Amino acid sequence: MNKIFKKIYFPFLILSLFSLSACVKDKSLYLSQNKKEVNVDDYDKDGNGPGTVEGELTPGVQLVKLKVTYNGKETERRFKYFMPVSIVKSKPISLIFNFHGSYGTGEDPIGNVSMSDPLAQLAIRENCIIVYPAGEDTGAAVNWQNSDYHFPFVDAMVNYFKTHTPIADENRIYTCGQSSGAIFSFVLAYYRSEVFAAAVPVSGQMKLAESNLPTRIVPIRAFNGKNDDIVIHSAALENINSWANLIGGYFASDAIVSDTLKIDNYKSYNTRKWNGGKADIEFYTILDEGHGISWYYIAPLMWEFMNAHPKNTSPSSIYLSSQLKRFDAVEGQPFSSEIRSSPGATLSLVTAPPDWTVSLAGNTLKVKAPVDFFASTTVNRKGEIKLRAQYNGKTAELSLPYSLAAPKTFFELGDLFYDADFKPAGVVFWVNPMNVREAKIIALEHAARPFGAVGATFFTPSFTDGYSNTLALVDRNKDQNLGLNAVTSGFIYAYEYKSTSGRTAGWYLPAVDELKLVDANLTIVNNAIKAQGGTMLDITSATGSYHLSSTMTNNGGKKLFNTFDFNTNPSWHGYYNLSANTADNSPNVSTRPIKKITK
Repeated sequence: MNKIFKKIYFPFLILSLFSLSACVKDKSLYLSQNKKEVNVDDYDKDGNGPGTVEGELTPGVQLVKLKVTYNGKETERRFKYFMPVSIVKSKPISLIFNFHGSYGTGEDPIGNVSMSDPLAQLAIRENCIIVYPAGEDTGAAVNWQNSDYHFPFVDAMVNYFKTHTPIADENRIYTCGQSSGAIFSFVLAYYRSEVFAAAVPVSGQMKLAESNLPTRIVPIRAFNGKNDDIVIHSAALENINSWANLIGGYFASDAIVSDTLKIDNYKSYNTRKWNGGKADIEFYTILDEGHGISWYYIAPLMWEFMNAHPKNTSPSSIYLSSQLKRFDAVEGQPFSSEIRSSPGATLSLVTAPPDWTVSLAGNTLKVKAPVDFFASTTVNRKGEIKLRAQYNGKTAELSLPYSLAAPKTFFELGDLFYDADFKPAGVVFWVNPMNVREAKIIALEHAARPFGAVGATFFTPSFTDGYSNTLALVDRNKDQNLGLNAVTSGFIYAYEYKSTSGRTAGWYLPAVDELKLVDANLTIVNNAIKAQGGTMLDITSATGSYHLSSTMTNNGGKKLFNTFDFNTNPSWHGYYNLSANTADNSPNVSTRPIKKITK
């Protein structure tokens, strides 16, 4: 049977930290807000007001030009700010930086800023000053692509507002942005965490590429459209999970996911939140929405988060969680689980079963089950282990269920088999019908290996006994001093699987009919492998669906390497022979060891 081998790769594309040019001509932030009744602030649309006084901010929309030096070269940068005439100097003043999306080259991204902007309207109600910086014209777009180039500009703007009155509260400086500006807001949350109290990116993301944590963890509430075809929602979700894990100090799986909610007169949404740790991290998914999320509708939610997260506050609750959420054990099985909690919290072990071995050292919880399910001292076969975290008069407790399974005296298809260290090693694919205490398991992983050249006249023809085939091949390698190893030979790889070089743990390269036995229960086996996070046997790829066996036969003087193909295509499924090449070897073929086990 002839096969055409073709592999197509579908790359998973996401926006990186320094690649923002995909967000082109995104003007959604400055679309006319004609549904909103604009509050009058005693200035006309051009922002003409009283003459400026040195060192004082002027109410209305004002343009400012700054000289900024980057790499020894001075350039002129521009921004506009809006300060309402009603600003109350005796109350805390919030300073919100709003970084625009990507515009076409030659366009002015802040040319249309006016009091009708949603954040300008917010400023009138909430005692804020809004800053609208202009990005860089790269020749391809006007955006925030070259982050290093923009840091001196950001620093200069922050300093400008620190030296002009009324002075904003340094604990209430926030960053937000659309698309390219959203990505830059993530960047500022990472690299200017000591400046910005919180970040609210809209239709953006940032893929973490560095290991050094920010000096301070910035709270984040991100908004992304489910149907966004520019910043793909699944990629944004993956990256916020990484942000929560690596920077926020949470387990990604600890996110609290809301039911579907509704923004009045707009779209439905749901939330994914991590709270109580180093900082609050929140991800809002706007359903049935693309890249152009309307700021008119989400501005209250943006401000809600900013206002609740000034820099001089800490999370109101305590975070406490375990990497493992429960301990379902067999006799003698050990576990080790990382424990995470709010910074500075004191951890303690509250309750643990006396017949289990349980200890908490630092941030590591170690649990070991009793060795005998039926022993008179084994009375706690099911219950909970409880941990406690305490900080600043606050307390959080965590209950982790445990259970001890009664030992099975027989095997069933799909059973998981553990090695001596109680790590998952394989899945039962065959049980001896005459003795259910005997079975065979297949490895959870596979490798691509050639068979190995052992001589044109040497064969291991058994279709059923892969163990004897493998031993004969290993002896051949030793006797002839062929020098084959686990990298250059599939049968050596299988023989040494889960062991050290030159030794065996009882695994071997299956005979071709042993692979046929796997095929008879393929769905059960693959489901069990998947449940353990292993690599399922391929059933669709022409290059990965057939597996190497130890059955090597002589067909009229022509050496054949026998494989079995699990492909669901009927014309390919079943036995598939590979002819030895001129080097008396096979190409790389998917290889999985198997092993005989007994109770």
